[in-house]
Amino acid sequence: MAWIAAGGNASVSSVTLDGSSVSVNNSGWPDAGAGTTPAAADCVSIMQGILIGAPEVTATTCTGSPCYIATVNAAPNADQCVYTLNGGAVGDAMTYDLSSGDITVP
Repeated sequence: MAWIAAGGNASVSSVTLDGSSVSVNNSGWPDAGAGTTPAAADCVSIMQGILIGAPEVTATTCTGSPCYIATVNAAPNADQCVYTLNGGAVGDAMTYDLSSGDITVP
């Protein structure tokens, strides 16, 4: 991200990744305009916005394979998007924390 490379540390609302604008929160992490309290639809937009050739991701029903179902963790972790592989084994998921940028895979 160019603003980091240029020493950026001020709040920005978006950055450009591969020619596309991606909304970021005050900490600089992708957020689809949700700040740190996303809805499942925001989680879908985040994955589609930051991954070139992202797999299918939906907040409702998968139509293809591979496909991820996006949900939001319950409080107190409501700042986390959870992407679960549809039809995968238990634990086939990753969690993205909008507050820290951390991605956790169990």
